[in-house]
Amino acid sequence: MLIDKAIHAFRPDPDRPATKHHDRDGLYLWVARSGSKTSRKDYRWQGARRTFAIGSYPATRLADARKQALELNTWIKTGIDPRTQPPGQQRRQAENLSPPFTQIAQAWLEHHSSSNLGMILFGFQRL
Repeated sequence: MLIDKAIHAFRPDPDRPATKHHDRDGLYLWVARSGSKTSRKDYRWQGARRTFAIGSYPATRLADARKQALELNTWIKTGIDPRTQPPGQQRRQAENLSPPFTQIAQAWLEHHSSSNLGMILFGFQRL
């Protein structure tokens, strides 16, 4: 796994166009010959290998890149190709996949009537 101290120490290799330094969840740091460092994620979409550039380092922190890689995994599993969606649309679709806590709580309360709620919360039994 990558750490910030190691990322600062990475230098471009003049004999290669770029180097990859792998992290986790398909995330890696791409160090170009120019010295730029970019967080990227490779994935498969309909049998083809694709690459999604998350952001340049240090503008995009390592922790943020890891969160984005996890979100990308969620989108891919639900049938959303990250490269074909505008950034705002990606975020809205990800938010729609997981309802807010208040919606879950309201659905739970509606499912349980008020008479059953006392039994659940306080262990009362019906006679």
